[in-house]
Amino acid sequence: MKCHLYLSHAAVKLLTLSVAFLAGGCALIHPHEEKCNSHAYLQEDLADYISNRFHTQSPVRLAIMPFTVPANLTGYGEQRPDVGQKLAWRVHAQFLRSEQIPIVEVFDRADWPAKKEEFFRGNFGAMAQAREAGYDLLLVGLVEQTTSLNEMTAYSKIIDVELGITIWYGKVTATTGAGLFQDAGYRVGLIDQKPAMLYMDSLIDEVANCTTRSILQEREWPTSAEGEMNPFAKKGGSNVAP
Repeated sequence: MKCHLYLSHAAVKLLTLSVAFLAGGCALIHPHEEKCNSHAYLQEDLADYISNRFHTQSPVRLAIMPFTVPANLTGYGEQRPDVGQKLAWRVHAQFLRSEQIPIVEVFDRADWPAKKEEFFRGNFGAMAQAREAGYDLLLVGLVEQTTSLNEMTAYSKIIDVELGITIWYGKVTATTGAGLFQDAGYRVGLIDQKPAMLYMDSLIDEVANCTTRSILQEREWPTSAEGEMNPFAKKGGSNVAP
């Protein structure tokens, strides 16, 4: 009898979870599938720009500043970095992997003007700091206020620090099914931990990957395991992390 009641309770949970998926439209999204849409408002070929702008084998330096994020996505110091810092480090990793820029660093300064108004009105404060630190290129980004548990939208720009020219400017929207899956599981008691941050990493990864692919115009490069150099890599340069 106890076994029968236990199974019935589990069946009710599974039925409730199924209803939650259908009600939320989750039947159309795999629970662990991430998707992204990107749109470039300004898209100059980055490799060609670097080749034409700088001397061959110049140690071109790219600074990636932490993305500006809404208040609910900010962190609490080193113990819990905010979403903007995580995005910067994951974009940094993708650029290192591409080997298209000799030196790529996360320029994480607590006093940089990380404001929405700064991003859309010229990024003059960020450029001044990057110029003072000796960088040639600057990547700045902005995450929009989130309105959905399973979606994140971010704007990004790559700027020539000395000339003040925007080389690339675009928008990326990433979607994951994990948030809906985990939220529904939490509601019916199948997941103990509140899912607020469980699926955020999936969105951060997809935004970083999609942003980098858009900037590099979806060029493919071999992994280190293949033991080959990227054909677009600058010989003589080295990728370094701070």
